[in-house]
Amino acid sequence: MCTKNACPINSVLDKDYKLEVEMLRPGTKLLSPMTVQWDLFYIYEQASIAVKNYFWYVNLHYKI
Repeated sequence: MCTKNACPINSVLDKDYKLEVEMLRPGTKLLSPMTVQWDLFYIYEQASIAVKNYFWYVNLHYKI
């Protein structure tokens, strides 16, 4: 799928992906690329906070 689309977020629009999802779970409604983008942004944002807090804790307790 990645070779067909410049942006991985657009993979939900890929014809083959839609066929695969329909084969595995008929009737499933796929998310829009915008929803996927917002979800990925949220995950990235939350992971960034967790990483920042981890290094703050390590620096505080282990004096790196």
